[in-house]
Amino acid sequence: MKTDQVLKALFSLFWICLIFLHIYRLYDVPGIHYDEAWSMNYSNTIKEGSSPWQGMSPFTSPWVQYYSANFFKIFSESFFIFRLSHVLLALLGLFFVNLSIKSISIRAYWLFPFSLILFSGSWMNHRFAIELTSLHVFLFGLLLLSLSRKNIVLSYLSWTIGISTHILFYPIGIAFILSALYLNYFSQKTRYIHTFFCLLVFGIFYKVFLEIPEKGKALTLLFSVIALAVLPWISFKLISKTKNLFEYMSLSLGGLTLFTGTLFSLGLWTLAITKGFDGSLTWLSLPLIPLIYLLFLRGAIHLPEFYRWSFFLLPILITLMTPKATPRYFCLIIITISALSTLGIVKNFDRWALSTLALLVALFSYTSATYFYSPVKENGQKFLWYKDSSRDFLPKQQIVSLLSRNACQLSDIKLFDSRVREALQALAIADWPIRGLACPWNPLAVVRKNDETLFSHVLVELENSGFAIGKVKK
Repeated sequence: MKTDQVLKALFSLFWICLIFLHIYRLYDVPGIHYDEAWSMNYSNTIKEGSSPWQGMSPFTSPWVQYYSANFFKIFSESFFIFRLSHVLLALLGLFFVNLSIKSISIRAYWLFPFSLILFSGSWMNHRFAIELTSLHVFLFGLLLLSLSRKNIVLSYLSWTIGISTHILFYPIGIAFILSALYLNYFSQKTRYIHTFFCLLVFGIFYKVFLEIPEKGKALTLLFSVIALAVLPWISFKLISKTKNLFEYMSLSLGGLTLFTGTLFSLGLWTLAITKGFDGSLTWLSLPLIPLIYLLFLRGAIHLPEFYRWSFFLLPILITLMTPKATPRYFCLIIITISALSTLGIVKNFDRWALSTLALLVALFSYTSATYFYSPVKENGQKFLWYKDSSRDFLPKQQIVSLLSRNACQLSDIKLFDSRVREALQALAIADWPIRGLACPWNPLAVVRKNDETLFSHVLVELENSGFAIGKVKK
């Protein structure tokens, strides 16, 4: 009883800390990514009167850009405001997830925000403003909350909007809604309606899925089958209690997703690609992964039947659909792992759980301090099939650093390279608060190193980034 009172008292403090981690230095940490810059520029064109129906790709829609454009109209065209609009969606989605947990365990409900703090990969993801890390988090929370309260209309509405926003939301709805249908979670009278809508949405998905240009899905499936070569001994004893072959097979087929999601949840990989650290150092967290794996499996077996089936179906579906292993694609898996780990702690708080919790606290202390205060550096290393590197973030930071010292002299430069152009254009529109910026600056030219450059000192400073800045001949 005393433990319940302590957790209840700390609940608000946990949320204050979580909100702080989402918004502290949001204007400059992490550096701007191409996808984020594109989204901000698209929001600005919508604010100026454009009315597009397609997002960056054939399988995306610009709903979150319309949302951010309204923030620009109300406040200003600020990089902080743009990211804040996305963070608010993510936080509201996390709160919905928190409310849905309440029906399963009141202690897990109070402890969940603390778990989100410790799993640094979660809040680091949400500071990176794209639909996968904001609107999808909101819709994921809304889907869980509506399902927990058996609200049929809201369940399908959140799923449909999520799919139209980005096709990767499809397996989320399939896992939960098909589990609800199979287990008669909804009334018998409405099952035929649900089945019809599931087939309808599947038809939309199949049409869009064929347009995805990413390759390697068969290879991903192969990795999924063999990924749990080391981990089955951890899960076998727990899963054997259920005597359910489906659950054990799902851990094997979805093994790569669970393993990668756990790796990303610790935040070290995000730290590496945003700060320019050696990506291979993230594998130092490998000893912690089996501990967390056991923790969220303990939570999974204590779930009500509907949620348990949904969880064991989810990794298979996400494994089959995820085009590449990068933290933003695993945003919802990280939240799921965090929620189940919370339930595992409150259901079995033994030395194993206490040791894992202590290691997570220590790791959080390191990752958060390094994330907010360490300098950035260039490192383009990629490891195995894990994608993204510091090159996706840092060239723009180096160029902007140069502009902070030479903005007035370089104000007449034009723009060439598309990926860097988007970032510089977004920063110019937003008037990013750069220390030492002497005067406003316009979109700038970024040309490849082998092109003619009139600023040799710029080439020397940026030679590691692969780009140089130069004036355009008239």
